[in-house]
Amino acid sequence: MARHPEISLDELSELINKLDKFGYESVLLLFGTKMSDYWIKAARTLDHSKKIKYMFAMRPYALSPEYLYMMTKSFNEIQQNRLMINFVSGEFYPGEIDPTDPDGIDINVDDKEKRRLYVRKFVKKYIELFNNKDNRPTILISGAAPTAVRTAKDYGDYSLIMYKDFLFNPSTFKDIPNKMINFSVIIKDTQEEAEALAKTLSPVDKMNTIYGNKECVINTINDLKQYGINDILIDRAHCEEEADYLHDFVKELIDANI
Repeated sequence: MARHPEISLDELSELINKLDKFGYESVLLLFGTKMSDYWIKAARTLDHSKKIKYMFAMRPYALSPEYLYMMTKSFNEIQQNRLMINFVSGEFYPGEIDPTDPDGIDINVDDKEKRRLYVRKFVKKYIELFNNKDNRPTILISGAAPTAVRTAKDYGDYSLIMYKDFLFNPSTFKDIPNKMINFSVIIKDTQEEAEALAKTLSPVDKMNTIYGNKECVINTINDLKQYGINDILIDRAHCEEEADYLHDFVKELIDANI
């Protein structure tokens, strides 16, 4: 998987072409209250010659299950089997518009656990709207908190988990068949170079980063297979400017069936 910040329509089209060529299964497109809407931009870039899927991050309090169902049907009318939805309870970042409690919805958006419970209620209702003839998208539930894990088990196709959260207690996710691990990567010629760059990251970012020479990083990724991990959401580390080397690395993984 590939993860990317906000980009223009032309840049998105270029990115989709590049990632599809390298063999990525999907690209994660983020949610932000001051960002332009990726659903609309993505629909404009759909190309029947491509297979890569669009994984949209979705904060349920921002719209209704019924409207998301309408959006899904419209996307599928343009092209089938290109849609994944990553349901998140949502963190509020500096520079975003302050969230407000949705009218008529029993949720306090300032309370993280209440947002998790609302994700659970929302996803259940969203799934119920589909019938057997509908093409329901792949659903991912983000988070390692008990409520998020329970929602992933009951309603998700995948549990999407940060690397540090998974390593802290892998048994938490043992009853979830499909798990996707999210981490960043730093690859340098030597372990010492990689460690020096990793030290510039924040403590949380460092815990969610795999770093070292190429062999070391590949071995670490291979080690995840013992836990039944076959899907990863991979990103360049925040201290890295370029991502092209990472695309080459992903192509190597795919070609080696790792």
